[in-house]
Amino acid sequence: MAEPKQITLEQLGNFSIDDAGRLYWKNKVVQTESVVVLSGKQTTWGIVIAVATVLGALAAITYSVVYVYTVFRTPPLH
Repeated sequence: MAEPKQITLEQLGNFSIDDAGRLYWKNKVVQTESVVVLSGKQTTWGIVIAVATVLGALAAITYSVVYVYTVFRTPPLH
């Protein structure tokens, strides 16, 4: 990869922006974003991890609700 260079004041005129907000350098579109494409295996593992995370959150909420219910419904010891 080439060494990055600083832009001089004279080169700033090479930048332009269209009505849609896309950035251009010497009338060529500058890539300002990228798209991540996952393989089938990566997508599958992503879904598995997402489902496991949701199940873990639901388990934590259920445990908390049962604990609070148990604490406040138990008669005090005398």
